[in-house]
Amino acid sequence: MEILRKVQTKELSVKQAYKKLYKQSSKKARFICLRINLKEHFFISLLVRIFFLFPFPLIILKPFISKFLKEEGISPNLYNQLLESGKGIKINIITKDAKIRIKVI
Repeated sequence: MEILRKVQTKELSVKQAYKKLYKQSSKKARFICLRINLKEHFFISLLVRIFFLFPFPLIILKPFISKFLKEEGISPNLYNQLLESGKGIKINIITKDAKIRIKVI
């Protein structure tokens, strides 16, 4: 959203914003960091933060992710693509109930 706001206020050109949004990462992703903050439930949020304190190796999550993708009818190649070019992806999800940050490193 920051990049789009900069384009709107003319701080960035469209070409520069495109390069920042769609730059290719050639390094493999190895870990995933999850940060979950539940707004109204402090103790549950604390427990979840402790559980996800350290990054998870993606290789450990592979059996669970593969099973989930097959159940949902999604190609398992999606997981392999994430491993190949996913390093540096950041996803922020903000709702009225929770904030979730996912970072692939």
